[in-house]
Amino acid sequence: MDDLLREFLVESHEHLDRMEADLVALEAAPGDEEALARVFRAVHTIKGTCGFFGMPRLEALAHAGENVLTRLLGGDLAFSAAVAGVLLRFVDAVRSILATIEKTGKEGTPDAAALVRDLEEAAAGHAPAEAAAPEPPPDEAAETPRGPRSVRLDVSVLDELMAGVGELVLSRNQILEASEKRRDPALGRAAQHLSRITGELQESVMRARMEPVGRAWARVPRLVRDLAALFGKQVRVTMKGGETELDRTILEAIADPLTHIVRNSLDHGIERPDTRKATGKPATGRLALSAYQEGGHVVIEIRDDGAGIDPERVRAAAVKKGLRTREEAAALSDADATRLVFLPGFSTAREVTPVSGRGVGMDVVRTNVEGVGGTVDLVSAPGKGTTMRILLPLTLAILPALVVSAGGQRFVVPQSYLRELVLVQERERGVRIARVQDAPVLRLRGRLLPLLHLDEQLRLAGRGTPRAGSASIVVLDLEDRRFGLVVDRILDTQETVVKRLGPPLDGIPVYAGATILGDGSIALIVDVPGLAEAAGILDEQGATWQEEPPAPEEKRERFLLVQAPDDGRAVVPLGAIARLEEFPARAIERAGRHEVLQYRGRILPLLRVSDLLAERRTRKRKPEVLDTEAERKSVQIAVLGDGGVGLVIDRILDIVDLAPEAQSPGSRDGVKGTMIVQGRVAELLDVEGLLRMAGGVGGAGGPRGRA
Repeated sequence: MDDLLREFLVESHEHLDRMEADLVALEAAPGDEEALARVFRAVHTIKGTCGFFGMPRLEALAHAGENVLTRLLGGDLAFSAAVAGVLLRFVDAVRSILATIEKTGKEGTPDAAALVRDLEEAAAGHAPAEAAAPEPPPDEAAETPRGPRSVRLDVSVLDELMAGVGELVLSRNQILEASEKRRDPALGRAAQHLSRITGELQESVMRARMEPVGRAWARVPRLVRDLAALFGKQVRVTMKGGETELDRTILEAIADPLTHIVRNSLDHGIERPDTRKATGKPATGRLALSAYQEGGHVVIEIRDDGAGIDPERVRAAAVKKGLRTREEAAALSDADATRLVFLPGFSTAREVTPVSGRGVGMDVVRTNVEGVGGTVDLVSAPGKGTTMRILLPLTLAILPALVVSAGGQRFVVPQSYLRELVLVQERERGVRIARVQDAPVLRLRGRLLPLLHLDEQLRLAGRGTPRAGSASIVVLDLEDRRFGLVVDRILDTQETVVKRLGPPLDGIPVYAGATILGDGSIALIVDVPGLAEAAGILDEQGATWQEEPPAPEEKRERFLLVQAPDDGRAVVPLGAIARLEEFPARAIERAGRHEVLQYRGRILPLLRVSDLLAERRTRKRKPEVLDTEAERKSVQIAVLGDGGVGLVIDRILDIVDLAPEAQSPGSRDGVKGTMIVQGRVAELLDVEGLLRMAGGVGGAGGPRGRA
C-alpha cells in the first residue's frame, strides 16, 4: 500500500503541474478543447484514486472541481477569468492536501468548505463576471509544497546509464591494474579515488534498476480468480515478501514462468472442492507465493496444497512419449522422476485444457529462468502438494566472479554457485581423487562428488593429457547437487561486467557471456547450469553419488578472521600471532615513508591490512561501516612471529577453525592463498612474506632504538 500511495502522490503532482499550465493557457485562449479535456481527465483520475485510498475530503473537493469541468466540456459554461481563478485555487488546495498526505500519511482536516461552495457556484454559472484581484505570489524563501522528490524515466535511459557505467568500470579495472604494476603512489591514490567514485555511481544506477518482486505478482490474484472459476475450484492466494527487490530485467524475464507455474497449480495441482473434502482437506485450496533474499540470490517459492506429482505417472508418461526407456525410468529416484516434468514436450495431462496439456509449459519455465542465470527445482509429495523453488541472481549487470585458468586461457565462474575451494596435493591425488563407474570423483569429508575438468568440458587444446601435480578444484552448488570443477589455477576474485555473446558463440550452453578483465583481455563466463547439464550432472547419472564412512577428522587450525577493505575478509594463522594488543592511534609514528610504533623498548615496523589488500572490486558490497582513521581513538595490532612486525587491523570479526589445505594460491604480495570462510571468500595472509616485507623498513626482529 505504501508503494501505491507513493505512486499516487507522484502522479497527482504531475497532473497538478500540467493542469496549472493548461488553465493559465485556457484563460488566454478559452477555445482549446484538448487542453480542457486534459484538465478534466487529470481531475477525474485524482478523484477516482483518492476514493480507493479512503480520502473522503479530497474526493469531495475533486468532485466539486470535476462538476465545473463537466459543464465547461459540455458547453453549458463559458471559460472566463473568474472560472480560471476558482480552478487555480482548486489546484492549490489539492496540492496542499497532497503535501499533508506525504508528511503524515493522512489527508488531515482541510478547511475547503468555502472553496467547494465557490466551485458549486461556478458550476451553476453564478461565478462573478470579473475575476477577483489575484493574491500576491508566495514568498522561491517561503516553504511551499513541492511533492515527492522523484522523476519518471523511460527504462531505456536506465539501460543506457547501466551500459555506460559498465564501460566505466572496465576502464577503471584497467587503470587499477596498471597502477599496481607501476607502483606509483600518486597514481595509486588517484586510481583508488576513481574506484570509489565509480563504485558509488554504479551502486546508484543499480538501485534505480531494482524493482520489488510484488510487481511481478500483481496479476496473480486475478489470474487465480479466473482459473478457479474456469475449473470449478476454490483457491485462496497468499503473498509474502513482495518488497524483495530484483533487477528489472530479471523481473521481466520471470513474468512468464510465474504465469506457467500458477496455471499448472490451478489445473493439475489443486483439486476440486468435492475431491478435497473426500480426502480430508478443506474445500478451499491454498496457493502461497513468497520471496526472500538468500546470500547473493533471491528465492521465489510457489507452493500449493494440492494433489502433488505422482512419480509413477511421470515415469509412465516419459516412457510413452519416448523421453526415457522403461529401464531408465525405473532406475530414477522419485525426486529425479518428478524433475522430468521440465523436459520439452512432457505432460501428464489426460486431456488438453485451455491452459495446459500441450507439453510446452515447464520446459519454458526452466529455459527462461536459466536464461537469466537462475535455477528452478521442485519438491512434491503425492496428496500433499508441490513447491516450485526459483533461485535468481540479484542483477545481471554485475557478476561477482572467480577468475580461473584452464588450457592456457582465463575463464570466469560466477561466485553465486561457489561452495568452497580445494587444493589436492600431488601426494594426495590417489586418495582424494578416485573413479566410480569410470567417472572421476572427489572424496570430500566422507562424500563422493562428481568431478569435471574444465579444459575437457570446453574442449580446449591439450585436453586429455595425463593429470599430474596438485589439483585446484572449485566446488560448486547447483540446486541440490554439488560437484567439483578442476582448473589449472585459481587466479583472483573480482566483480565483472557481463557482455552478451554474439555469433557464433551465442547459444552455446556452456557459456553465459563474456567480460573484459583488468588487463583488457576478454574472458568467457562459464554457464554453470549449462556445463552441469552437458556433463550429465543434473540427470540420473549424475545423481549416483555415494556416501562413504566418515573420513578421519582432517587437520584443522585456528585463524583470526579480520576486516579487509570494503567488507572484504582476511585470515591470519592464530599460531603466528605472538600478541594481540590495542594502542592509542596517536602512538603510531612515521619513520621516513613507513609507519612504526615504539613497542617494548624497540621500534616495531607496522603494516596495514587495508594497504596489503587494496580494494579490487568494482563496487562496494555494502556501505562503509568503519570510522575514518581520524576518528579512531585506538587501533588493534597483531604482533607477528617473534615481534618482527605489527599488523594494523581495522576490525577483528571472529576466530575460526579451518582446514589449512583448503585454499587456492595467492595472486598478490602478502597473500598466501584464498579460502572460503563462513560462506565468503577470504584471503590468507602470508606471515613469512609479511616479515620479509617488514625487513625493508629496517630489518626484522632486532632492536631499532630505545623508546
